[in-house]
Amino acid sequence: VLAELYGKEPGNVVRIAKDANVQFEMREGNLFHRGFEIGFPDISAELVGRSQGSVGLDGSLDLLLEIPSILINQESETSKPVWFKITGSVDFPQIVEISGRQAQQVMEGTSNDLP
Repeated sequence: VLAELYGKEPGNVVRIAKDANVQFEMREGNLFHRGFEIGFPDISAELVGRSQGSVGLDGSLDLLLEIPSILINQESETSKPVWFKITGSVDFPQIVEISGRQAQQVMEGTSNDLP
């Protein structure tokens, strides 16, 4: 999806941010995380997204991905981020853009997922 927004082919490189403070917890067959920062250098050197949510041992996905809107819309630096809800499975992910308000509701609903 991000490569399409930039008019580029999907890249083969994804980088994990060096100093990211990522929290993990394994519970009920799901690996929960918060604070995961990933970069997409093949698309844009400045493109760094943040995710939180879970990946199930069965391959199920329940993730929230935040991408800076300035990198997508070429708007001012004060633009709000663009949010994507990722569900489905590792083999068949479903990616939907959601509003900041919806993202906030998702984050509030999962705020107790990690200690």
